[in-house]
Amino acid sequence: MANLAGEAKRRPEELGDLLDVRVTDRGKSGRVLITTFETSGGKIEVGGDRVRWVLRRPDDGGILRSTWFQIDTKRRGGVVTALHAEGRGFGHGIGMCQWGAMGMAEEGYHFPQILEHYYPGVKLTQVTYRLVGVRAR
Repeated sequence: MANLAGEAKRRPEELGDLLDVRVTDRGKSGRVLITTFETSGGKIEVGGDRVRWVLRRPDDGGILRSTWFQIDTKRRGGVVTALHAEGRGFGHGIGMCQWGAMGMAEEGYHFPQILEHYYPGVKLTQVTYRLVGVRAR
């Protein structure tokens, strides 16, 4: 609850008991947009990526790897006793692994090869443009 209190900018004792946690909005990709935490001290909505810092991994306390997850809550006497967030994916959901791309670069691959690896069929072109109405200071 300390992570939730910090996110809500409240003291943990102000939150009271945790009564419910649910995903209340998802984007088209299925990633979480809003997670609602209902406490005896009121409801707190956590937007998008911020929930990764509120819900922590039990193994090492690190943030969740993605906002692509499902939540299962266990209750006793109307109070949440356990939360299980099962997720998929790592990161932003755009299809490129930053660690994998860095590894490829370290192995000598150049950016066109890396982009082709992650986005098969991509065609890179040079774009020329002219800024209009911009003054140098």
